[in-house]
Amino acid sequence: MKTFVLTGSAMRNKGSQAMLFTMINGLKKRYEGCRIVFFTNDPNDLKEANDYNFEILPWDYHTIRYVFMRMNHYDRLVTSSAYDVARKYNEKIIDVLESADLIFDVSGYQLGSRWGYKITFWYLANIEIAKRFGLPLYLMPQSIGPFKWKNKRNKFIRIWLRKVIKYPDIIFCRETEGYGWLDEFKVKRKLVSPDLVIQEEEFALPERIFSDNRQYKKIQIPTNSVGIILNEHVVKRGNRDTVISLYVQVIERLLNSDKQPVLLKTSTADDRLVEEVIKNVRNSKELIVINDIPSCIELCDAMQNFDYIVGSRYHSIIFGYRHGVPAVIVGWAEKYMNLAKYFGQENYVVDLETWDENQIINNMELMREHYSEESEKIKKALKVIQENSVFSILEQHELL
Repeated sequence: MKTFVLTGSAMRNKGSQAMLFTMINGLKKRYEGCRIVFFTNDPNDLKEANDYNFEILPWDYHTIRYVFMRMNHYDRLVTSSAYDVARKYNEKIIDVLESADLIFDVSGYQLGSRWGYKITFWYLANIEIAKRFGLPLYLMPQSIGPFKWKNKRNKFIRIWLRKVIKYPDIIFCRETEGYGWLDEFKVKRKLVSPDLVIQEEEFALPERIFSDNRQYKKIQIPTNSVGIILNEHVVKRGNRDTVISLYVQVIERLLNSDKQPVLLKTSTADDRLVEEVIKNVRNSKELIVINDIPSCIELCDAMQNFDYIVGSRYHSIIFGYRHGVPAVIVGWAEKYMNLAKYFGQENYVVDLETWDENQIINNMELMREHYSEESEKIKKALKVIQENSVFSILEQHELL
């Protein structure tokens, strides 16, 4: 029986969850009866472990440090209460690492200076541990770079990055920019590949993901609806009041048209932003708000019922594209434009670094007139992508 370890994800974000579920579904489809162990950095995931048809173990700072100490035979020195709490998991984690066949990293975007040195440290530690245990490591499609850490940490991280980044058996870069950032370190085993969630015709079957304790819950979306998905990262990279005002304007224009706006909260990180936008919408009682989205499976299924969406969450756009649903995209990184290019949707991307207030409104008017045509364009591009999925590439190179 094959044992696969998955790292780099967490359940609270539906996009991160979608990459995890896609990987699990793809592995179970190809290796019936395989053992899948998900190492999570979110302790809340452990509370829901019984809801899933795969194992979940903690992979937080204390656990990673313990594994490092164990690798260097210093584990007897670990006496803090934090380690005592996790002690029941530590030996099991070591057993999994010693018996595993392969590690898949399904991070969406962690290797780069935009997130600070701590997340980068965590990421490089995963590679170091895979190397020390002699485990094959595949970095599945993800954004990479830039590498511009500040102060003395820049030198330290670059030394460590240079030491370990050639270890993975293959690195799938979502964007050509990420592919280019790896050139500095002379990485050879790398390919450009679209996001993992878009690549297989079959997304994630509930029976492969959920245990008997968890039932599928359908999300009801009315006809003639437009989905609105916010993202706290957008306001962090722009003026908060201006961005909120823009979202409010979008919703109010839809309320005054023949379309029903539906605001979906897809990440707990967006709670505050969602509340602020709703508070400022006139006639907010006419706005449909969906807070309780059980998982990315229900969310992805719900997306097919929209005429189009206005989205800032990367995977909300991908969920729409999976069903041929176009999007007006409010983005803040290269990944948004690169995704749109795969589907010929560049004209609908609003870049926060260059945008003006009229651009998103103009894009919405354009989309209102042409969403049916754009839908057909997306469906044709999707078929091409799925004919050359990342799983097919791994199988062709006998890596899977």
